[in-house]
Amino acid sequence: MTRLLDEEPDVVALQTAIAELTSTPASLPAAVRAAVDADLATKRKELVATQTGRSMAAWAERMRSNVQLAQFFARSQAGKQNCVPKDNNETWPMRWHGFWEANRNAVVTGTNVLFAREFLLHRPHSMETLGLAEVVYPGLDTC
Repeated sequence: MTRLLDEEPDVVALQTAIAELTSTPASLPAAVRAAVDADLATKRKELVATQTGRSMAAWAERMRSNVQLAQFFARSQAGKQNCVPKDNNETWPMRWHGFWEANRNAVVTGTNVLFAREFLLHRPHSMETLGLAEVVYPGLDTC
């Protein structure tokens, strides 16, 4: 799923950026220091997420913002699409764009349901059973 929703995270680059931000002088003006601290917090959070995995809420948010995935996961819209124009003024690209937006909206509003269906219900064909996603439990090995 990481490959679908995001580029492969570069752990070394994140660690380097954190080291550089940590060594930033404390004598910077307050506004600049606040921006550096905010960037440092973001990078640390991303590093933790990269090393331990993202929450379902984080994956859902990434999926909602990926317009290409909407075209794949908008299964509920599949039977509603046809190439017959509504009127003579409607061109095929106009109609296609409407379907594209309808698919995106369906995924934006139904992402939580999609994740519940894929990960909470035991089904023979899901993203996990097909090897497209892995459910991990961070910290399980230390229990």
